[in-house]
Amino acid sequence: MAFQLSQAADLLPPLHLNRSTLFSLDDSYIYDVNANASHVIVSASNNQIKLYNPASLSIALTLDFHTEKISKILTHGDNMLFSASTDGSLARWDLITPAAPVQVFQGTYL
Repeated sequence: MAFQLSQAADLLPPLHLNRSTLFSLDDSYIYDVNANASHVIVSASNNQIKLYNPASLSIALTLDFHTEKISKILTHGDNMLFSASTDGSLARWDLITPAAPVQVFQGTYL
């Protein structure tokens, strides 16, 4: 007896939306998502990084630095964030004082 794809849908429980938020009023979309104990962190197609409060999904902070697509974001502990961009930069952010990156590495994107 062959397993039908339509049978697979019957095995999954129904999913219900728990919370949602409006990501953007323009045509921006999400490239990457990461999280730490305090924030859900997303990189956007408008070259911004947005930090959301995980309980309310409200924007806690927006980081602006990169001039091109943010290709990767990575957290380290609760207070450090790394962001890499196709503009050739790697930025290290201190999320306690996030006005600007605390360290920037510049290279050539291949």
